[in-house]
Amino acid sequence: MLWLAVLLLPVLFMLESCTPRASNTIVLWHYWEGEDARILNSMIERFADLYDIRVISQYVPIDDMETDFKREASLGFGPDILLAPNNLMVPLAIDGRLADIAPLLSNEQMSVYKLFVLQMLRSRTEGKLYGLPVTADTYALYYNTNLVSSPVKVIEDFKREAILGKRIAIRTSFFGAAWGVGAFGGEIQNDDGQIMLGQRPFQDWLEWLQSAQNFSYIMFNAEKQPLIDSFKAGEAAYYIGDSRDLFDIRSALGDAVAVTKLPSGPGGEASPYLEAEALFFNRSSSATQLRQAVDFGLFLSAGEQQRRLMRELGRLPANGQVRIDEVLEATIGGFALQSETAVPFRGEASTRELVFGSGREVYEQVLEGVLSPFVASQRLGQLNTRFGYEVPERE
Repeated sequence: MLWLAVLLLPVLFMLESCTPRASNTIVLWHYWEGEDARILNSMIERFADLYDIRVISQYVPIDDMETDFKREASLGFGPDILLAPNNLMVPLAIDGRLADIAPLLSNEQMSVYKLFVLQMLRSRTEGKLYGLPVTADTYALYYNTNLVSSPVKVIEDFKREAILGKRIAIRTSFFGAAWGVGAFGGEIQNDDGQIMLGQRPFQDWLEWLQSAQNFSYIMFNAEKQPLIDSFKAGEAAYYIGDSRDLFDIRSALGDAVAVTKLPSGPGGEASPYLEAEALFFNRSSSATQLRQAVDFGLFLSAGEQQRRLMRELGRLPANGQVRIDEVLEATIGGFALQSETAVPFRGEASTRELVFGSGREVYEQVLEGVLSPFVASQRLGQLNTRFGYEVPERE
């Protein structure tokens, strides 16, 4: 009968979404699992106690969320709130499925958020605000204090550490390896969205990765799990990952885990992508449901909830007024420092193509020797023509 349950799941979602609800009931879709989901649901219970608003919480796999939401919202149904990565904002907004919530917020309410996080949830051209950030996230450098007394500061030190027998776990997905572009003085895209990877800095970064393959203690993998498993087992001394890995790593290594900024390079500071997990709001919701949904978003952004997400899950607060306490300074503090040089991941078509399309294969092909760094750089630079941009002249 399992097959029947799977077939009926979308129907049950729609029935829940389109069934007439009490005026104090809203529906939330989220993709959080395990401890994340437990804490989210406890916050939902707290919100219901304080505001007398019931939030029906439904888990939807992240890979299904965009398609399912578009389908139901097109029929005038769907959840009132979507908890999702900020890269879903652009396709949902282009499809006309998200509400602009700026008119429902005062300047004082918006001022609590870190400006660079809130800006990722605005449309570039119209200034509409489509979401409220819950957490921020970026990549930084984890290290095991039982194996490392003083972490690396510059990228070449990775090779010196490898010679000393210290393993370094580096992810080579496009998103996971984006930080190295800034370290060599480049940028992935300019402020207008034009792809800048046809320039020399990206080629230099790829050449550095190629050279690092000669060091057996530097581990490369496009997938996270083998790398994080090595770090948790105490084999790798360093691991490059995001703050969502912290709860899992801390449960394995305890106080031996610390986080610092990624090493700088010959061209400047590392520049990993910055993401936000945000609440988006259904344009089809009634005025009452939308107001209640925004109130729930403001509740999750308040200091008490933000501190709990930080302390119990290791999430970087989206609320700029939340201070990082001394207990978490060695971990969350590292991500907070790294976020200052991180590049907002807005999820526009060109960016999604780099991260989820053509750009995904580049690192693998370069490391396998299928493409030279120069050819790989030029290939990604040529993507500009697909999105209506000129190909920048190579400097």
